[in-house]
Amino acid sequence: CEDVIIGDSGSTLGDFRRMAVGFYDSGMPLLGPSDALDAILRSRRELTAACPLAVMQANILRLESLLAGVFQKSAQRRNEQFAALNEASALHSQIGILREL
Repeated sequence: CEDVIIGDSGSTLGDFRRMAVGFYDSGMPLLGPSDALDAILRSRRELTAACPLAVMQANILRLESLLAGVFQKSAQRRNEQFAALNEASALHSQIGILREL
């Protein structure tokens, strides 16, 4: 399965495997753009017959990317909400002080 060419990318499944291993070894939280991954996902039906484990790995990498993106956006929204609530609280306190004048 190492020598199977992935769609029209020019990459092989072996190249993809080495890229996936390198990504996991790097400790990076997100995988950057990958032509090989995109090509596998586009050709997953054809490639499943040749190497189902490579297709499974591509699906896992894409799933991890989607979930990390959702988590990251949720965390950003939480931070924005927290900042807005802090500002609202400060404004409420200032209004209270102004009422006493």
